[in-house]
Amino acid sequence: MRRPLLAILVLSTFLFSGCAHALNAKQQASQAHQTVHAALTTLDDYERTVCQPNPAAVNHCQRVPVIIPDAKHQEFSRAMVSAYDLDKKVGLAIIAWKPCLPNTGVNGIPCTPTPIPTDVTSLRATVEQLITIGTSFRTPSPDIQKYIDLARAVLNPLADIEAALRKGGAPLPFMGPAAGLELLQ
Repeated sequence: MRRPLLAILVLSTFLFSGCAHALNAKQQASQAHQTVHAALTTLDDYERTVCQPNPAAVNHCQRVPVIIPDAKHQEFSRAMVSAYDLDKKVGLAIIAWKPCLPNTGVNGIPCTPTPIPTDVTSLRATVEQLITIGTSFRTPSPDIQKYIDLARAVLNPLADIEAALRKGGAPLPFMGPAAGLELLQ
């Protein structure tokens, strides 16, 4: 009784290993996205700590000495709004993404994976803009270097998202903005 059961278990492992690999790729993309979101939140919180915006006038930094000029704080805020919007779209695109490996499919129909969304590339460009904003702050200081390091820390998990999706068979070129959102509506 044990031998047939063991044979079925071994055979099913080989038959479904492609599916497990693809699901693993989606899970890796999801985990990397969680890291991106946490890194963006950390960067936003840190900038607010360095700026110390006035509660009555949130576009005005009240820290003395001024490390982040008001105009740069406002530019940072606009870029963060864009980053959070793209972060949400990347998350939705990962949820809608369908992994696929070559030579897999259902009922003889070849599997066609969903391409990697362009929102990942757009988010990378926005993070690079946040790094540029940080390098243009008034005075180089440990606070500014930490800001730049936190912004750069977002880039690696973004690359991990792309790598995970490629591992799951996602082809290039990228889809248009907000790819996959129509599937969720």
